[in-house]
Formats: sequence, C-alpha cells, structure tokens
Amino acid sequence: SPLPLGYDWDMTSAKMVREELVVEDGMICAPSGMKYHILVLPEMDEISVPLLEKIRKLLAEGANIVVSSRPGTSRGLENYPASIREVTAMVSEMWQGLDGRTVKEQPYGLGKLYWGYSPGDVLVKLGVEPDVIVEAEGENSRKLPINYLHRYTQDTDFFFVSSSLQKPASGLLSFRISGKQPEFWYPDNGRIEACPVYEEKDGRTLVPMIFDPCGSVFVVFRDRADSAPAAGKVSIDGRVVLSVSERINPFEATKELFQSGGSCKLEMQNQEIVEEKVAALEMLSLDEDWKVSFEGLAAPEETIFENLVPWNEYPDDAIRYFSGDGIYRKTLEVKKKKGRRIWLDLGEVEVIATVSVNGKEVGTLWKPPFLMDITDALQKGKNELEIRVSNLWVNRLIGDEQFPPDLEFDSRGELKELPGWFVNNTARPEQGRKTFTTFRHYNGTEALSPSGLIGPVSLLTLEKNSDPLMDQITRRLFMYSRNPDFLSGVQHREKH
Repeated sequence: SPLPLGYDWDMTSAKMVREELVVEDGMICAPSGMKYHILVLPEMDEISVPLLEKIRKLLAEGANIVVSSRPGTSRGLENYPASIREVTAMVSEMWQGLDGRTVKEQPYGLGKLYWGYSPGDVLVKLGVEPDVIVEAEGENSRKLPINYLHRYTQDTDFFFVSSSLQKPASGLLSFRISGKQPEFWYPDNGRIEACPVYEEKDGRTLVPMIFDPCGSVFVVFRDRADSAPAAGKVSIDGRVVLSVSERINPFEATKELFQSGGSCKLEMQNQEIVEEKVAALEMLSLDEDWKVSFEGLAAPEETIFENLVPWNEYPDDAIRYFSGDGIYRKTLEVKKKKGRRIWLDLGEVEVIATVSVNGKEVGTLWKPPFLMDITDALQKGKNELEIRVSNLWVNRLIGDEQFPPDLEFDSRGELKELPGWFVNNTARPEQGRKTFTTFRHYNGTEALSPSGLIGPVSLLTLEKNSDPLMDQITRRLFMYSRNPDFLSGVQHREKH
C-alpha cells in the first residue's frame, strides 16, 4: 500500500482521470460517489496533452495532487511536434519551480501540487486523520490483521470490519467519528445491538472488539452518543478483559469464567460500577447414541452412532466416501427454568448444519462457533432434536476412484471424449462409480476430507444476569469463549 495503515485508497486509470473525475469542495470525486483527498500520479517522463489538460483543470478547481516527476514531452504522435510545446508550456505553468528538493509545494488555482512528500505526509499536511486506527494482535507490516471498509449516508456511517486471522482475535479500533452511538450489526444472524463498551475521546470513538475466526461485523454510527449506557472497562475476577485504553484478548479468561464461574465488573462511562456473579455453565454431553440417516447419491443405510465419528473415519466405505446430507436424531429430556438460556454447541461441523427442534427449524450454522440458542424452541420434558449436516463432494469423487475406470482422460486430466454409454443413455459399465466429471480431479489416494458432525456436542445452560448491559456483555463473551482451540483445530486438519 502507498499509504500508512488506517487510510484507504483505490487505483484508477488515465482514462478515468481524463473523462470522469471532478472536484467538489476540495475533494476528488468519482461517478460512483467515492471521494478522495488526493490524487497520486506515477513517475512519468511523457504525458498526453488531454490528460495534462484535465490535471490542470482539477488543480484549478481545488485538487491536491502528488507527483514524483516533471514530464518533459508528449505521449503519442497526435498533433506532433506541436504537442511537445503544449506539454512544455503547461508543465512550466503548473510546476513552476517545483523540483521535489528545494521546492516541494506549488499552489495552482484552488489546488496544489506536491513533490518530495509521501502520500501519507500530504494527508497529514491536509489534516486528514486515519479513518480507522487498529491496534490488533498479529505481526503483519503489509496488511492489517483486521480490515475495514467505510460507507456512509447523509446521517449514518457504516464500517464493515473483518478479521483475517483464523483464530479468535481482538482489536482496539479507533473510528474517526464523534457524537454518535456505535452499534454492532451481525451479518451471520441479523442481530443488531448497541455497542456495550466504548469511549469518545479527542473527536474519535474507541471500541474494543472481539472476532470469531475470520469473523466480521458492521459497526454502525447513527444515533446520538448518549442513547444507550456503555462501559469503558470490563473485568473478570480482577482481570481486565475489555478496555478502551488497551487491546486485550479475553479468550482464555472467558473460557475459565464460564467453566468455573466468577465475578464480572463493569466500569461505566458515568463512573458507576456494576458488578454481578456469573454462574458456571451447566453442561450436558450429547456425544452418544445418535440415529443417523443419509440422503444423497449412494446413501448408506440408517446407522446408530454410539459415539460421534467423522464419516471419513468410519469403517464402512459407504459412509467413509459418502457426500450428501446426514440427519442426526436424538430425544432430549429438558428441564426449563426461568432466567436461564439453553444453548446447543455442536463443536466441530464439516461443513454446514441445520438444526430443528420438535419439527421446527431453528437455524443454520456454517462457521465457528457452531453455537445456537434453542431455548424458545424447547419444551419441558421430551424434545426431538434433529441436526442435518451436509459435507463436500470431495469424498464421493475420491471414493469413485476405488473402482475400475470407465472414462479416458489425457495427461492433463481432461476427458478425451464423451463415452458411448453416456451419449447413448445406456447403462454404465462400472456400476460402482456414482459420479461423472469431464476432468479427473483425484486419483483415489488422496486423504479424505473431515465430514459430518464431529463434535463434541453439548447442551449448555447459561443463567441470565439481572443488569441488561451485563447480560449483553456476558452473552457475547460466552459466545466468543465457545470458539474451538485454534491449535487443536490445525492438528485435526493436518491429521486428515
């Protein structure tokens, strides 16, 4: 990136500069609605007359343009050699004594040329602060571990913030916004809630954020800053886990809190202290005795899984190589109590699961943590739980390679010609094969992909806190704590 972290930029073409960019109130504007503080030109010895004329117009109307050379001749043969004289005259008019060493700034019209400064230096000179400053974990000098995009309407700012780390992550984000309440809009479930921990300081809003592996959230600013209560610091048994003054990853502390219970304290923006006990989770293992039926090509017979086993590790080849839907069914005995929420944690799923309770679909889970609040769907006493898991097509293709070939592929793996049985719609010679592809993707020796409901599967009971803000914060920390251990996940994938 040509800019320091916290700024954003786009590439553009000479054609777009020439035909589409305009200046409004000192900003360089594109037809899409995007606005830019500066235009950075590449180093160049020659330039076309139409492009140079447009640069002169943009400057005159108030653009700030960063250059790294002084063009000396025209590009192309149009109107040659008069075009050389035109370029020389216009460059002399705009650049004047600008050389990037003794003279680094040259006003022209309402705008200015800069040479000898980096684009970041020029933005600082113009008083443009970074849009988002991220203090995040991870060593990466070329790319933010946490990335963002910013869009806005007349009265609302939308920041799409995402983590590129494949593990639970955290960041302390400083947004160039003041006077508005931040909200979290979760794209995976549609939930919208006020940001519970933030602080406004020096014209910016500081927000500590936590992310699931490769997680994302919209941070939206639309209402006044005092529209909902907020904390500046959250502590668990004296250990700070969320703060507006430093980046902290609360993963281990929150895992311990919900395993053993403890005390959670909120230090509010108005100096008040809110402190409540957080009870340890009640956990019921659901790893045993699942009735599993299958739907899809070459579906196996219904099977009882006494313990959860990935399909690819099952001794029966019909299940090992199966690709499609596996429907897991179990009857649960549930004691519902007021003030408690019951969550279903599926552990590891490969690759997507749809949960139904008592015949009613509750939702679909497709990323860690595979966690869902199923309280409202449960009834006292017996409940029928169904989990429909779909895997990838890979294992079926590898399984088919265990049978004799009935297709001819060239050395590149491409099908030489359509076989006669396919063209004539007759019976396939090799009855064991179930798939037909025009490219040979696998040879049958590859490792199978982890598939099915891998678990561990648990029913978790979480007590609600009496203070609404405390309950919101502990619920989010609880969900964050249920992410899988990253290192064990890597080892599991490498194993297979």
